[in-house]
Amino acid sequence: DLTYFFGVNESVSFVRMYYEPKKGDSYEDDDQHRIYPIITAIIDVKKGIVQGLDYDNSCGFCGKDKCADNTYTFDGKNPRSKSMRKGCYLTRKKCNELAENGDTTCDLKFYFVWTGTDIDGKSFQSSQYRFSAFPPSSIMNQFKNFF
Repeated sequence: DLTYFFGVNESVSFVRMYYEPKKGDSYEDDDQHRIYPIITAIIDVKKGIVQGLDYDNSCGFCGKDKCADNTYTFDGKNPRSKSMRKGCYLTRKKCNELAENGDTTCDLKFYFVWTGTDIDGKSFQSSQYRFSAFPPSSIMNQFKNFF
């Protein structure tokens, strides 16, 4: 497994997978191993103080058949909170095929957006540009290799 999380001040996010091998399967079975290459982290701030961290729903890039739970607590369980848990994945086989042709679709892409206000009470603007704020069809056109 290859996982990540992030922290700002005293807040720590849940854990997400970048690479998830299928449990109990042979390493050579490339169709069963999942790679989740696109992540958007949301940093919630009030008057310049970080209130919490979360992930954006990443399933706007793919169909339901390639969307799966991808958010965990540090002990490997799904969180009970209303965190946006799902993400799009590609198989390792597909990623290998893309990489052989020079495609970087499966490289980890980490985006950050801010929501809330700065120390002066001014609203942050970046959260309106997170991927889940756009119609799925416009996102899918940008990431055609997921289909």
